[in-house]
Amino acid sequence: MTTSTKLTHLVACLIALTCIMTVAQTASAQRCNKRPEDLKFVREMKDVGADLAVVVAEQSTIYEQPSAASKALLRVKRANFLALVKRDAVRTWYRVIEVDSATEGWIDECDVILKLTDNRESGPPLEEEPVGTIEDPELSWNRQPT
Repeated sequence: MTTSTKLTHLVACLIALTCIMTVAQTASAQRCNKRPEDLKFVREMKDVGADLAVVVAEQSTIYEQPSAASKALLRVKRANFLALVKRDAVRTWYRVIEVDSATEGWIDECDVILKLTDNRESGPPLEEEPVGTIEDPELSWNRQPT
């Protein structure tokens, strides 16, 4: 194979790869069609000192694992605020906590918009306190002045 032929094959592979990436990005954008007014609302929200995931789907589910095939833990509705455990997604899933029920699990990225805090610490300071039972766990936090 000549150098010219190798170069032609390389250019063809790069063009094919670029086309595949464009199609994948378009499919992802179509899969996650978020409303402009939701994006604006979350962007303009006050920084509350913790990373949040704001539910923008009419209804969504928090799952036990980062997969819709795993056990469903809790249904959440539009405008629910979830505490974001980690900023980085696992595939298309974010780990979150629904504070009122203390349910921790995974939610699909298409169902939420993230509101990240400007604080150096990525979440509220949580302290573990033994209560003597595993029934009806309670999660609370106090926002410290910055």
